[in-house]
Amino acid sequence: MAIAAATGSGAVAATPRRRPNLLYIFSDQHRAASLPGEPFNQAIAPNLDAFRRANFSMDRCVSNYPLCTPYRGILMSGRWPYQTGLTHNNVALPSTEISIGRVFRDAGYRTGYVGKWHLQGRGTAFIPAGPDRQGFEDWHVWERTNAHYRSWTYDPDTGARIEPEGWNCTTMTDQAVALLELQRGATTPWMLMVSWNPPHPPTIHLLKTRSTTRWTNFTCDPTCRSLWRARRGR
Repeated sequence: MAIAAATGSGAVAATPRRRPNLLYIFSDQHRAASLPGEPFNQAIAPNLDAFRRANFSMDRCVSNYPLCTPYRGILMSGRWPYQTGLTHNNVALPSTEISIGRVFRDAGYRTGYVGKWHLQGRGTAFIPAGPDRQGFEDWHVWERTNAHYRSWTYDPDTGARIEPEGWNCTTMTDQAVALLELQRGATTPWMLMVSWNPPHPPTIHLLKTRSTTRWTNFTCDPTCRSLWRARRGR
């Protein structure tokens, strides 16, 4: 936005304010109560906690439809599931929607997406460049992300399947960092969305790295305890 500053000799145009970059990170099925510092939470995650406190953490946001595809449809389009048709999982977001990626791209931003997508309908087919990418130019979407050590992504240009080794969340983060490095010194603002799949279950993949230490001072959230007892008929 250009701002004119009035002086005694007339109006002088100020330097246009540089538009901010945007990095939006979200994880799947990660309740706020699962983060360090929340009541009844004894998790130790100093890096995640520091990242959260150093940036803008939306602590009072809720999902209007806490199911994967419907929520992602809301996030992308700003519209209710009954308006987009995404009322359950494995439904494709129509390419005619005015998505957040298109809005930022059309506003002059360099747009990117890394991680879980779950907006292409059924199947895990490669999504080529075009309207189904919903305005995202740098494209690193992952498939079969619930298999945290055995998921895959695609070459964004050729569609060749790429199966990195290791924890997919770490590799997704590496891809995001690489994209940000490419924007270093750029005059064009950027918007990057990073969608981690963990802590979405199953957790069986974590067994080989789990700690054998027993929690001797664990305090359960009273609400969780009462719900668990009700479920077991106590």
